[in-house]
Amino acid sequence: MNILKLGVFFSVLFVSTIVNAQKRSYVIKNIASNSKNSDYGVSFLNDSSVVFSSSRSSGLVRKRVWKGNNQPYLDIYKGTVDSDGEIRNVKVFSKRLNTKFHESDLIFTKDRKTVYFSRNNYLNHRYRKSSTGWNNIKMYKASVLANGNWGEVLELPFSNDEYSVGHPALNADETQLYFTSDMPGSLGGTDIWVVTVLEGNEYGTPKNVGNIINTDRKEMFPYVIDDKLYFSSEGHASIGNLDIFQSTIGTNNFSKPVNLGGQINSLADDFAFVIRNQGKEFSGYFSSNREGGKGDDDIYYFVREKCVRYIEGLVKETESKELLTGSTVTLYTAHGVSQETQLVGQDASFKFEVECDMKYKIVGLKAGYDNDEKWIVALKPISDNNILFLKKERIKTLEGVVNRQERVIVNINPIYFDFNKASIRPDAAVELDKVVAVMQRYPHLIVSSGSHTDARGNDAYNIKLATRRANATVRYIVQKGISSERISGQGYGENRLRNHCSNGVRCSKDQHQLNRRTEFVVINPESIQ
Repeated sequence: MNILKLGVFFSVLFVSTIVNAQKRSYVIKNIASNSKNSDYGVSFLNDSSVVFSSSRSSGLVRKRVWKGNNQPYLDIYKGTVDSDGEIRNVKVFSKRLNTKFHESDLIFTKDRKTVYFSRNNYLNHRYRKSSTGWNNIKMYKASVLANGNWGEVLELPFSNDEYSVGHPALNADETQLYFTSDMPGSLGGTDIWVVTVLEGNEYGTPKNVGNIINTDRKEMFPYVIDDKLYFSSEGHASIGNLDIFQSTIGTNNFSKPVNLGGQINSLADDFAFVIRNQGKEFSGYFSSNREGGKGDDDIYYFVREKCVRYIEGLVKETESKELLTGSTVTLYTAHGVSQETQLVGQDASFKFEVECDMKYKIVGLKAGYDNDEKWIVALKPISDNNILFLKKERIKTLEGVVNRQERVIVNINPIYFDFNKASIRPDAAVELDKVVAVMQRYPHLIVSSGSHTDARGNDAYNIKLATRRANATVRYIVQKGISSERISGQGYGENRLRNHCSNGVRCSKDQHQLNRRTEFVVINPESIQ
């Protein structure tokens, strides 16, 4: 096992076994393209291509040898993936990114135009050490140029000469970057951390994910897919040394990690877990230095038969019990993460495919009706338990305002802002003109502009951004002739989200945009009675 200072991993003979754990059957095999040296850390370039790290010899040129294991330094390699999981046509990924020192743990953004990866503290031919003489690991990024080549390699700003940072992993919408580090604030040898991805090469403040995940030993190799965090740990209840665990990412926390079991984990080190396919044939790769391997660290391919059940039901109106065609039903995990939304048809029915032994929530909604939700534990066919009843909203409509949820607000379409900006968009100007018209219609009306951000960025920054947005709307309205004494603004940041997209929750860009809004609340509704 290749282990650098402070526990940061750099880490055919066909071997196939059928194993059972957690009532699920796996097929696991050591892939044929493993070398006698270290091979690990698969990442997907696309459906048919992967990259991985290896200290294999390549070509006739003798490579520099790392004294830690007397093997060549790690480089990034690429290969094509067959239907059976074998990685073929292995070759060097990029001479631009590989150097004479270690490179590993490379991942791609969805557009394949940016990569994040780990490397020794070596950039622009400068080899740096800490104050105690160690060359630590840092995290870097690079982007594709117009000519298709990789451009300048940039060090991530929270890397540091004094500690190691590596093992990058992005969440689904690429707003959160998870990584491994022993930076100050770590609970053990190495911890899992997360940081918000801003524009350019800017990031929020790194945050330790906490003691549900991290222990007083080593946690590393994070991997995020949907609402699941996979990682390796020495500190949780392990079968061997490093074991692979799974945790569900909640709104503000994580579920208790679950060991993936003896079929994936061994008495040795098991790490770098990634998923290739989440359908009925649940498959992917992990790495291990277990007994029976081909060399040092080896790459293993696994296939698991997914256990499938269904949640199905109907949407009806509360009083008449009539079917509510055109309603939408959304499926959420037990931790509030949206999985799928369906628009019901003439029969007002919905049907979701779900995993066995899981708890889910279904939420029904339709314009003009109050929402209804139900928790589903026992998975049954259509029954009273799976009928969502929507009740008509009681909304009092006045001239230009509505009374909703014990507040009187100016009746306009939501005003949205672009990510990380406070400028008034053309669509927002149209709605702000409606606010001006209402305030002109009711000359004694006093209104407060409340601005809200999404959960990306740190809390203090979001308050400042929301305040800028609130002030921008106030300035627009005052410039239209409304007295500044009748309109005020307040920034709430991410304190009043409209959906489940809080810190650490996987959400789409559209879902985040729903939270970037400004609402106009009437302070003195009695003035329009």
